[in-house]
Amino acid sequence: MSMRPNGMKRSTAATGRLTMSACAALLGLAAAASAQSGNVRPLSIVTNENPAEPGAFSLDFGGLGIHALSHITSTNYELSVDPVHGTARFVSYLQHVQPLALPGGISTGDITVEIVAGSSTGSFDSRTRTFTTSEMYAVHFTGDLSAFGLTSPVLLPSSSIGELAVDPVVGGEVRMDWNGSGELSNPFDPSTPLSFTYRCAVNTLFRPTPANVVALALTPDVVSLQLPKGIERSLVTKLDRSLAQVQRGNESMAVQSLRVFIRKVDFLSGRAIEEADAADLITRTLETIDLIELSDFAPRGIH
Repeated sequence: MSMRPNGMKRSTAATGRLTMSACAALLGLAAAASAQSGNVRPLSIVTNENPAEPGAFSLDFGGLGIHALSHITSTNYELSVDPVHGTARFVSYLQHVQPLALPGGISTGDITVEIVAGSSTGSFDSRTRTFTTSEMYAVHFTGDLSAFGLTSPVLLPSSSIGELAVDPVVGGEVRMDWNGSGELSNPFDPSTPLSFTYRCAVNTLFRPTPANVVALALTPDVVSLQLPKGIERSLVTKLDRSLAQVQRGNESMAVQSLRVFIRKVDFLSGRAIEEADAADLITRTLETIDLIELSDFAPRGIH
């Protein structure tokens, strides 16, 4: 699926030349660099609904031939991803959905979806910038669904899969689906429960920060080049040091590490790195430096 907001251009340094060994190398190198640079922390991605492409919630009652769909009016969540250890989880989740019509034309009323605190666990793949999670959702509704044996909130176990992209100028985007299945009491035939599947397609945007650009754009782009191991280790270590400085709120040291990275890439341009790829890395790094210098920079955690 496409993962870039309108106008977001894909880096030429990340054009499908990745292998599973490269992914393993990324995780290993990042872990080693983290040990040197002071415990790089997980990234907090705080998102809001994409108004240009709102998501939808749907229910499918299979054998009954009933498919109900309703638009999402707002979504706000915090997703924590750890590129070093390859983990992902939802810290919080709040979503408002328009009413859905259940069998018999009974309305759910307005729907509010939250995540049960502490229930989310999952994995994050730095190579593809994708995540998968499992969690429990609490679904609140204002309609009277007692005919189906439901009282608000209903707990729905679910799994999600998503992909994210970030650019220092255009911003970040997450596209995600969470889905599952369940049964309702059948007021029309009590001996036959109503089986259903559900899907929530969510499209959200997030603010680019120096941390998420370094970890989720620059570092994977370097690994995508499949450089000799020593060169890759050197470049990734410089980026990881910059990330650690960003997370500590040390603006000058973060910029210094990125400028060292630029000089190294420039030296390797036309040698170990193709000139077009080197130019792309340098441009994005300069944009990241601008992002640092323009930010209201303070050691208050990272989003």
